[in-house]
Amino acid sequence: MGDVIEPAPSGRSKCRGCQRKIDKGELRYGEAVPNAFGAGDALHWYHPRCGAERRSEPFAAALEAHEGDVPERAELAELAAVGVAHPRWCRLARAERAPSGRARCQHCRDLIEKDALRIALERVEDGMTNPAGFVHVRCAGSYAGSTVGLLERLRRSSSGPKSTFTPDDWDAIAQELDAPITESPAGDGDDTDGDDTDDDESAPARDTD
Repeated sequence: MGDVIEPAPSGRSKCRGCQRKIDKGELRYGEAVPNAFGAGDALHWYHPRCGAERRSEPFAAALEAHEGDVPERAELAELAAVGVAHPRWCRLARAERAPSGRARCQHCRDLIEKDALRIALERVEDGMTNPAGFVHVRCAGSYAGSTVGLLERLRRSSSGPKSTFTPDDWDAIAQELDAPITESPAGDGDDTDGDDTDDDESAPARDTD
């Protein structure tokens, strides 16, 4: 089984990127990953834009191989190219407020104050989505190397029914994302020492469609 781009035959699958439903008939990207429940591979589904942003390298290959029509193909290819060039950019998952002051920013290493805006990071390894710490919103560009398309991505993944973000919050996020991109400070790394342990979300449930 390989990666696929196809219309969704039902509305039961959920995007692994934004966690929203993929509507019936909507184009979706399926990444083939090792099946944790048996032999062979399973497919993890994404909206095409979410796939381009969160699984840039495999999505770019699938998009190039796909001979059918793909709306906004050129834009999706450009987004995927950003992720291939800047792998950390793919980890930027969602905006949220820090429930405590225990987490350290994975870029500047300062503590993220309670109730401060932050971006949660996620790694995808062997088909599993794992928490990878947090960054200040203002540090996102310096951590990841790019903020291309990031505000729109955060709006999709962080604006669900449970979101408490106000228009002023989104204005603040947009302003902080415009912070100049600087080189990583000494000691900047991918460890998660000091990260919150009481509010990390587990990996999304296995898709059945």
